Amino acid sequence: MTATPPTVRVTGLSVAFDTPAGRRTVLDGLDLTVRPGECLAIVGPNGAGKTVLTNALLGRYNRAPGVHLGGHIQICGEDLLTLSPRALRRLRARHLAAIFQDFSHTLNPIRSIGGQLRQMQTLAGLAADPRTPLARVNFPVDSVGDRPHQLSQGMKQRALVALALANRPRLVIADEVTSALDVINQQVVFELITGERRQRPEMAVVFVCHDTRLVRQYADRVVVIDHGRVVEDGDPQRVTPAMGLRAVAAEQTADDDAPTLLDARGISKRFRAPFRRPRLVLRGLDLRIRHREHTALIGASGSGKTTLANLVTGVLPIDPREADTLTFDGASLIGLHRPDHPLRHRIQMVFQDPDAAIGSIDPRLTVEQVILEPRLAREPGAEEAGRRWVHQKLAAFGLADLADRRAAHLSGGQRQRVEILRAFHGLRPDRPTLMVADEPTSMLDPAFVGEVVDIFAALADEYDVTYLFITHSLELMRALCHRVAVMFDGELVEQAPVDRLTLDPLHPYARLLLRAGREQREADGDPELRRFTLPDTATGCPARAWCRSRTATCDAHRPRLQRFGDREVACHHPPRPRRTP
Repeated sequence: MTATPPTVRVTGLSVAFDTPAGRRTVLDGLDLTVRPGECLAIVGPNGAGKTVLTNALLGRYNRAPGVHLGGHIQICGEDLLTLSPRALRRLRARHLAAIFQDFSHTLNPIRSIGGQLRQMQTLAGLAADPRTPLARVNFPVDSVGDRPHQLSQGMKQRALVALALANRPRLVIADEVTSALDVINQQVVFELITGERRQRPEMAVVFVCHDTRLVRQYADRVVVIDHGRVVEDGDPQRVTPAMGLRAVAAEQTADDDAPTLLDARGISKRFRAPFRRPRLVLRGLDLRIRHREHTALIGASGSGKTTLANLVTGVLPIDPREADTLTFDGASLIGLHRPDHPLRHRIQMVFQDPDAAIGSIDPRLTVEQVILEPRLAREPGAEEAGRRWVHQKLAAFGLADLADRRAAHLSGGQRQRVEILRAFHGLRPDRPTLMVADEPTSMLDPAFVGEVVDIFAALADEYDVTYLFITHSLELMRALCHRVAVMFDGELVEQAPVDRLTLDPLHPYARLLLRAGREQREADGDPELRRFTLPDTATGCPARAWCRSRTATCDAHRPRLQRFGDREVACHHPPRPRRTP
């Protein structure tokens, strides 16, 4: 009996790049095999060469200037490195699909999501109806006609998953496919890929992932890469659990009598597009953050979290007609988007997408110059002190040898850490500051996240910083924050102390989030998660389609936040809170 040939066979692969400092080898004699129907996870520290490997498997370095390739890559029986451009395109169209880490730059910016998916289905000879595959990844039906710039990061990621599976590929390569998704949609995406594998047992999946929980739940085999080589190949269950973060927030208890730092009441936001009805993204949202009360904002991808962050930090202008109250330390934030607003230096943001952040940085600058830039703009004579600060913090962030490297030559995780340092170096330590951190650790490997949390805590003391921490990581929420606000469909559905919500969530969406974040996965998928759908109308409770407590009141009226002791919940029929010990 003849053995089935592997879908992927990599032998002695080396990849080196020409840089201003000389040739830099990223992969060095790497060997790898992927069998048909296998789900292989690739893990390793930032800068280990994971993304370079996935790009090489897709032929992105073939004949590329300044790239030196060695070894052999066989995909579906063809020698990838020797293919002509036309043969490579044919191989990709027939057998390969990719979901890239830098998804913001992957989608066509001038075509709608539905149009791009329709084109993919047509090329694959399938019925051109984009709504069905998009619905399977919880993509809102009313956004099918939107272009990429009108979507949240999580919505773009879900659209890419639907696009990747449209041509029924034999090999799916996913680079950090869930980095921008909440834990519910992480499960939805992987269950979709798992379901596709059940229907087509020959389809192999290679995915790069920092979330070891997902690796243990879905991978058949895990490969650990470090310094361009495979250092371990084996059972996913042996992978170290997610983060094991210690509770930094518990050591820095919030003061119950602390003054309100950020007061946001009745915040709404509509986005208007030509020839389309305005879309309501935020629905009269209320949020208060006290001084040094670090707050986590969690919730569904596309629910409006980043829009709220952009309003608070002045990235988006605030329409006075859409905000009852929006103040920081007692002063109004109306007009914060203007460069001369007096509060701009006291409210900073770490962006979710490091590529978007790097897009605002002069590509001629080194990492040291990038981090120095905000402080020198305010204090031209502080260059020497600033350099000492930069080198000290680069060493603490594991970037000591990157000070003279250009930002474009860094990995996604390295760029994200540079962006964190850049945000902090622009702060003034003499007055309270709000730091809005939008998924700042989504591209960091788990081994380093704990150290980053410690650095966040230390810098909060040094600069008197209060955090609004937007995250999909429940581990990070528990480690760094005192309170948590759960966001769904443009409004807050529950606010509570972190420990109370973790032990006893009251809103059905909060319960589902915690259920999806469990370490263990049911063999056939979670039936509760399969019931979850996005709201299809603006009336009624947004959770009514899948909530088991649904009544006629839920269909007719949208619930508002009600107070239950030290928490608030927007539910017509909330369960009775448990007694605290």
